[in-house]
Amino acid sequence: MSKKEKAKKSDDGKQLILDYLTEQNRPYNLQILIQNLHDAVSKAQAQKHVDSLVEDDQVVVKEFGKQKIYWIKQDDNDDDKEAIKELDKEIYEKQEDLKLLQAEVSKLTGESKSLGKTLTNKQIETRTKELATENKMMLEKLETLRQGTRKVTAEDLAKVEKGLTSAKGEWRKRKRMFSEIMRTLEEQMDKKFKKLKKEIGVETDSDVEMYLDGKPPPKPEKETKGQKGKTKKKTKKRPKDKKGRRRKKRKRDQRT
Repeated sequence: MSKKEKAKKSDDGKQLILDYLTEQNRPYNLQILIQNLHDAVSKAQAQKHVDSLVEDDQVVVKEFGKQKIYWIKQDDNDDDKEAIKELDKEIYEKQEDLKLLQAEVSKLTGESKSLGKTLTNKQIETRTKELATENKMMLEKLETLRQGTRKVTAEDLAKVEKGLTSAKGEWRKRKRMFSEIMRTLEEQMDKKFKKLKKEIGVETDSDVEMYLDGKPPPKPEKETKGQKGKTKKKTKKRPKDKKGRRRKKRKRDQRT
């Protein structure tokens, strides 16, 4: 396409927009104007043409926020001024209506998202049954606790006993290892157990009052000096008389 043809086509597009605005004699934004012209002019060309018509003082433009409205320039008379005022008022009202509609759409969109997160009737029924079962189990457990009894299955008891036996076995094993180490240290360092234990900073079962059987072993009875090596002689009890008194031992006459 030659430059002349391009210029002619450009002028045709400009004239087309001017004729349409003159014929309709009402305001349009750029997008609606292009649609009403059935895309006979591209958006870029249409923008260029309306800007040129505004510069030529043939078309009037007014901005409403980000939106631009175009209409054919009216004759300067009172009727036209009044019509423009009416148009301005109508545009303002439409914009306010648009704001309200946008707020309503935003509200409905939020409600729709919220409803999408709720359970369906079928899911509610299933969840209700699950909660009823859980509630029944909890009530049974509560009743058992109120009665002061607790049901322990044989499986649970066996599991606990097995764990206890294993723990005690490990305890004895570690205790033997400790005793062997301490005996070796006693021999190498030539020190008594109590003194060595204090220097190292270790604690035995008796120090922390922890015992394998749950209670400390019985302490051996201490013997007095007079009792060492001697055994108590058993004495026979003297018979009682008729009144329940012990008979006195009669002394035999000593003959010389």
